[in-house]
Amino acid sequence: SDFSRYSSLGIGAELMYLNSVSDQFSIGGSLGYTTYIIDDLKILGQTIEGENISFLPINFKAMYLLQGSKFALGADLGYAVGVNDGNEGGLLYEPKLIFNNNTLLLSVGYQGITNNGDKINSVQVGAAFKF
Repeated sequence: SDFSRYSSLGIGAELMYLNSVSDQFSIGGSLGYTTYIIDDLKILGQTIEGENISFLPINFKAMYLLQGSKFALGADLGYAVGVNDGNEGGLLYEPKLIFNNNTLLLSVGYQGITNNGDKINSVQVGAAFKF
């Protein structure tokens, strides 16, 4: 989206719980913290320092393990609570592809946060350790 003009990097962490409903399907939830690092803007020769945009995502999670494979399809749906002044947060959604082994989940997904027509879209790459 147009957000890429303002930020090229975001970092975050989350605590997640998944409960197996069957051998192939798990559901759960997560709570996290994400911040998008806003680039400085140059306007008419003046540099304006960007202020990072941060969220506390609260998500419902689902994961479906593809039969006979270590790959899974996942989806997150929830709300990203805005942390900064003027940041109202918004609805969060993220479809993803997951590699699942005994101790690690590796994922790549497309995350969107939307509120009143404003959108922050990003490609997410993640790693989760199983306990």
